[in-house]
Amino acid sequence: MSGVIYAVSAYTTTATAVRFVAVLKRCRRRVLANRHVQRYRSDLDFKLRLRLGASFSVNLFYSVYRAALGILLGSAWFGATAAYYLVLSCARFFLLRDAAGGNGSSEYKKCRFCGWMLAVLTVPIIAIDASAVYGGNALVYPGHLIYAAAAYTFYSLTLAIVNICRNRSVRSPVYSAANALTLTTALVSMFFLQGAMFHAFGDGADWERSMNLIFAVVVIVLVTSMSLYLITDSARKISKLKDPDA
Repeated sequence: MSGVIYAVSAYTTTATAVRFVAVLKRCRRRVLANRHVQRYRSDLDFKLRLRLGASFSVNLFYSVYRAALGILLGSAWFGATAAYYLVLSCARFFLLRDAAGGNGSSEYKKCRFCGWMLAVLTVPIIAIDASAVYGGNALVYPGHLIYAAAAYTFYSLTLAIVNICRNRSVRSPVYSAANALTLTTALVSMFFLQGAMFHAFGDGADWERSMNLIFAVVVIVLVTSMSLYLITDSARKISKLKDPDA
């Protein structure tokens, strides 16, 4: 009798899985057939504007929200995170303005400006890192929400790296700057996640503080490197456009 029950259960599970896969494929075909989705996949300028607009809105909301918390609670931690999101929103707003317009020189100037904004961004990042390492501040996720946050953070970091590698052939300074901002956001989110993990599952050991310090230094070095690259590469390209024979 148990064998029959097992066989029926196995058949039901298999049939359900096959049906579910078929439904997913049908849904995927319908989504890909949508003209807006097709435009997003094929039109780089449209994709750039959509990404920058959504990111700008989210960053601005977080900046205002965390600034309000910082004032109400008298928290330097929330103040630093508010400054971080404010700089991000300013950089993305600048790139969003006429994102696909302008000549080569103006686009490289936007990229260079984004590099300087990344340099400015290291200040609140250092403040956030110092507050986390020496003050023990960390994001707190209720219940099992931390697992969803971890999955989304790893997804964001993977997607940022994939976009940079996939679009290396795209000769768009604004797109490169937007990708640098996305990677910076993903790296800082990973630092937030590490602190949240230690807060939820750690025991306050010294090695946790050391790990936070090491990761903080790595993030700052990477962001500074991206900043220097955007600034120097854009300046070199601008000079070459002004004087092709140089």
